[in-house]
Amino acid sequence: MTRYKYGPWDHRYYTVLGSLAARDLITYGGTDRAEFRITANGAVAAAMLRETDEWAVVAQRIALLKEHFNKSGSTLKTLIYDRLPDAVDRPWRTEI
Repeated sequence: MTRYKYGPWDHRYYTVLGSLAARDLITYGGTDRAEFRITANGAVAAAMLRETDEWAVVAQRIALLKEHFNKSGSTLKTLIYDRLPDAVDRPWRTEI
């Protein structure tokens, strides 16, 4: 990951997000903010994956994250700044 404006970012996210959108699994928000929403097809695919042994652990981790970190982007940014000073006290685009 690299240090970017508001915290960690990985340039590979663009490829992954584009691939998900091309498969009609997510849509991009219609605002200037980076906002992605799952589609009906994406919800079906996620439910199917959640039932497989390979993805069960990931599904459990996601549920745990949602339970404890279901926050706005701004709140998450503040948490990153407060709790990961080594990640944000670097020049932009440097590896974390």
